[in-house]
Amino acid sequence: MTIDEAIAKIEQILPQGRLSKVQEIVFRQSWEGRSYLQIANFSGYDSGYIKDTGAELWQLLSKSIGEKVTKQNFQGVVKRSLQTSATNQVTDAQPKGSHQPLTLNRSTADWGDAIDVSIFYGRSAELTTL
Repeated sequence: MTIDEAIAKIEQILPQGRLSKVQEIVFRQSWEGRSYLQIANFSGYDSGYIKDTGAELWQLLSKSIGEKVTKQNFQGVVKRSLQTSATNQVTDAQPKGSHQPLTLNRSTADWGDAIDVSIFYGRSAELTTL
């Protein structure tokens, strides 16, 4: 996958539809393995501004993709996410009578205002039953 393909696919899933000029610079330069300081020197922006833009970009991508994105892992996450979406498109395009197993993409499930059940008390009997 090329950087231009990755940007085109990412812009399809972003809520605002496009990366800003600085976000695109950070994305492209990070894809090439450059540090924030190198990106700042290359682009002429302040290094603090580049770091802030990078942090906002990774958060935006995390929300859009449904998986935690960081500067260190974003290439793998983006590639995996785009391969998953391509697989889902193929699955959705299969004829209705097809007997191919359906796959559930849990990373994009929208649970909205579901309650946090990470700490769950007082259900020992139910848990034992399960």
